Amino acid sequence: MNTPEQVETLKQALDLTLRREELQNRATALSRQSFKAKPAPPVRTEIKVEYPPIKSNVKFWGVELLPTLIFILWPIFYYFLFYKKRKEEDIERIKNSEEYKASCAKAEEDAKAKQAEIDEKYQADKKEYEEVILPQYEKDLAAWQKKHEEEMNACQADLSDTQNRLEKLYEETKIIPVQYRGIPALRHIYNTVSSSDYSVREAIEAYEQERARQLEVAKIQEQQRANDIADEKNDLLAEQNEIAEKTRKDARNAAFVGAIQSHNRNKSLKGIDKSLRR
Repeated sequence: MNTPEQVETLKQALDLTLRREELQNRATALSRQSFKAKPAPPVRTEIKVEYPPIKSNVKFWGVELLPTLIFILWPIFYYFLFYKKRKEEDIERIKNSEEYKASCAKAEEDAKAKQAEIDEKYQADKKEYEEVILPQYEKDLAAWQKKHEEEMNACQADLSDTQNRLEKLYEETKIIPVQYRGIPALRHIYNTVSSSDYSVREAIEAYEQERARQLEVAKIQEQQRANDIADEKNDLLAEQNEIAEKTRKDARNAAFVGAIQSHNRNKSLKGIDKSLRR
């Protein structure tokens, strides 16, 4: 195979390999696609009756608490013996009053009317969901599934055809060993052969040399990073040791000064004691 034929074969191999990768990525993306979520049905809201609050007219603070001036615990006894019972009786009286019953009846009627209004809207929404929204969603889903399946089948067929053509090309030409059929190696070999008088074998050797050089550069960079980290650790350790030594030195100086001060204090006390004894 002459050089132009090698260049053309390498170009075909590279194009097919790139096409295969593109189709593989597309197949993966298609397999991860999903249709939009099913619309949620309407939810019926239930209205709770809000009865008017009961406000007792029985007051806690009043003349009944005057004994507190004499007996400080009187409010506690007053609460449990008198106030609580009076308040319960007053609340029961209000609950049984015609006015309060009428207010409760009105609250129930208002809640019932509001519930009827909400239920009417809920039934309308439910009907629209069951007769319009859900059927439309199922129709769109079926159309999407059909189209998606067609796209998946077309992609898989194209991918299978590309793979078969690539395998046939390699089988017929034996132009490149298996270990150099990846995109980086194949692109490097094609560029080298198409832009120089290198043969495929020489291009492979040049690729190996370039890869070895890159590995060596990466190794040197990694070693440099390791050296930088080690230097940082050493600097940090030296700084810590310096701080520890300074702390020990300060402690020794403080102990020495303390000993001198203690000695001077004891000496002064002895002098004072002698003066007093005279």
